[in-house]
Amino acid sequence: MIKKLRVPTVIKRISDAISAPKRRRDRQREEQQEELNITFGEQDALDILSYAGLEENIDYLCIDGVYMRTLFISGYPFVASSDWMDSLIHFNHDIDISYHLHEVDARAALPKLNRKITELESTRRAMMREGRIVGSEITDPLESAIDLRDKIQRGQEKLFQMAIYICIRSENKEELDKTTKLLEANLSARLFYSKVARYQQLEALQSILPRGEDQLAQKRNLDSSSAALTFPFMSSELVQESGILYGVNKSNNSLVILDRFSLHNANSITFAQSGAGKSYTTKVEILRQLMQGTRVIVIDPEREYKRLTESVKGTYIKLSAKSKQKINPFDLATTVHEISDLSEHTQDLMDVIGLMAESLTTREKAAIDKAVLKIYKKSKTKQPLLEDLYAELRKLGQLKLCEKLEKYISGSLADVFNA
Repeated sequence: MIKKLRVPTVIKRISDAISAPKRRRDRQREEQQEELNITFGEQDALDILSYAGLEENIDYLCIDGVYMRTLFISGYPFVASSDWMDSLIHFNHDIDISYHLHEVDARAALPKLNRKITELESTRRAMMREGRIVGSEITDPLESAIDLRDKIQRGQEKLFQMAIYICIRSENKEELDKTTKLLEANLSARLFYSKVARYQQLEALQSILPRGEDQLAQKRNLDSSSAALTFPFMSSELVQESGILYGVNKSNNSLVILDRFSLHNANSITFAQSGAGKSYTTKVEILRQLMQGTRVIVIDPEREYKRLTESVKGTYIKLSAKSKQKINPFDLATTVHEISDLSEHTQDLMDVIGLMAESLTTREKAAIDKAVLKIYKKSKTKQPLLEDLYAELRKLGQLKLCEKLEKYISGSLADVFNA
């Protein structure tokens, strides 16, 4: 059975069939927009990292109260050396340095290079015909261009376009201007010419960011040898405000100022060949430590530091059988112990007597401990002596230990340690 449809109904169905895909697309677009609205209402990493405000000026930006200015290097020295970027790399201020390096196709570079050589050669010959002196402003670029062309043709060199940008950050405008002038002076001293990116600070900021995008496009042509010398080989500086001067870092000519006592371990040792200046270096360090208020004690078996001690009005103690100075290891005042710290002092004495006797057995250590406590109990008004310990050890039957201590009691060293 065939059902006849009216013309308006047919037209409506055809229209609905044609517009159905569009309606589906519109509905999907609305759903996607709703999802985006929900997503945009959430906090993401970009919201956390982004700044609160940015102020753009002619030659600087102010982002969240930090003043920033970007400069670019517009001119380079005629001769490149291994340290020609040191003044920039070791600039002692808060700066960011960005390098943009683009390789130039040799097939595109050689025709332009030949054209430049032809122009310079024509200028040179015209000046010679006129009898004028051909200066280095013509001969130097001509020789460099010819040498570069030959090396590119032989595959020894490649041509690069390099852009170097420096972004300075400061807390206020005055400090920013001062740092900018100082940086320009340092660069000009090495024959680098720098310019502030006026009216292009936003583009310069985009070029500084670590995205590899050079929006400022202030490029200069360099061969591969010169471009390699611009690589920022960094060497760390060692400077502590509370330290003393030890020398100069040869890698970057910075001062080495170190506070040994701020480290976890302040010990040091000096090695050098004979005559290299070990004693001189140690004496200079002593003088600088004294200027810092450090107490210095030197054990001087060779008597090298006597004159230094006299020059700084220190105390020089000479220990010998005939010297006026003596050592009494039992004197509490010399070891900075109170009578209440007698147990700790006893352990110190144990170590000293162990060195004198060369070694101690467990029984001998127990006897010494008992004898030390006993002689301190007896000696209430004066400090005990080594001979008092010797007498107590004999009473305890430690004859072998007494034989080891005999030279410090009545032998050659009696006037040094038993007085």
